[in-house]
Amino acid sequence: MVILITPSPVVHLANLPFERGDEEITADLMNRYSQNSRLWLTWNRSWLNLQWTHLGVRHPLKLLAYMYSKPPLMAQMDTTFAYYGTKSMFMSALTGQLARTSFVEVRPYIGEFAQVCHLDPNHTRQLIQNGQWHQLVEQLHRSYSAQRSS
Repeated sequence: MVILITPSPVVHLANLPFERGDEEITADLMNRYSQNSRLWLTWNRSWLNLQWTHLGVRHPLKLLAYMYSKPPLMAQMDTTFAYYGTKSMFMSALTGQLARTSFVEVRPYIGEFAQVCHLDPNHTRQLIQNGQWHQLVEQLHRSYSAQRSS
């Protein structure tokens, strides 16, 4: 008896869904975090959580790749990261969002994600496997800043 192992279908990050409404929600979230105070963000936490929930069905690497591909969103991330309070609130919400997906669902896309975002694929895989989404977002931000300055 011969057991044939069929290769798994080729998957591509670009084929993961990301809809126009998702683009608008992501842009609005980035805008809110970059232009409002920690007090405003705290006061409107339930509204922000609802927006993150709408993005909850999206693949985490698709969300990060989308953010990375849009210079205005990354510029807003620069502004958000300039203030510890807003950065910590943003990172907490974003990493909570990213951590909802299991490593098994993320693994097939890591290589392509790393290539698209100019990251080291082995280090990226290790961060995701260890649940270190915070460090991955920081690395993504540094990669964008380095690419922009060169």
